[in-house]
Amino acid sequence: MQNHLLHNRHLPPDPPFFAHTDPAGGWRVLDHIIFMNICSSAWEAVGLVGTKEQFRIGGMTTLLLKGVHPTIVVQQGHWSLAAFMRYMREVCRLILQAVLQV
Repeated sequence: MQNHLLHNRHLPPDPPFFAHTDPAGGWRVLDHIIFMNICSSAWEAVGLVGTKEQFRIGGMTTLLLKGVHPTIVVQQGHWSLAAFMRYMREVCRLILQAVLQV
């Protein structure tokens, strides 16, 4: 946070959350494209390939663990029902595989 404040000290007094100084000396809000570019650079730096779907999967899992009905989770995540079911089958398969190896 201190690094962010240091590099963005010329922002207006009450900028939106995640505002930052742009290369032209102005400022802008951190949008989806910039955020994903930052994430992709970080993933590549450590040899990983990442996608925005990882955020959807994490969000979906959190909602399900909080008891949100799966149909709501599918709608909120803009999942197709087929994609949701494929993912859930894969999760179940991996859990079963891990349990059987113990």
